[in-house]
Amino acid sequence: MQSVASEIPLTPLTEYLPILGLTCLLESPFYLAAFGKRWKAFLLALSFCNLATHPIVHYAFPQLGPLFGWNYASILAGAEFFAPATETALLIFVWKIKWPKALGLMLIGNLFSWWVGIHL
Repeated sequence: MQSVASEIPLTPLTEYLPILGLTCLLESPFYLAAFGKRWKAFLLALSFCNLATHPIVHYAFPQLGPLFGWNYASILAGAEFFAPATETALLIFVWKIKWPKALGLMLIGNLFSWWVGIHL
């Protein structure tokens, strides 16, 4: 039986960077709602949070999930739980955004970017 990891090829960096850029673009309205006109904080949080989570979701989860016996649905669920949870924690502890606002915006923003991504 072939593992899920062997069925999911690694994306070359030149193809990955536009995916990361699109994700940042799609999630930017939600970060903007968190930071308002604090442009520097908005750009820093958007960049840092996505760089902290997106490569792990895109590269690590599909490759490591099978080591734990996860199927594709489990890998997807784990990744889509990890990203908003991590980004929420960063917004709360680093940028002092109140937790209900941070959680709501990161859940909706990540679901939105995921939904658009699967339809492209």
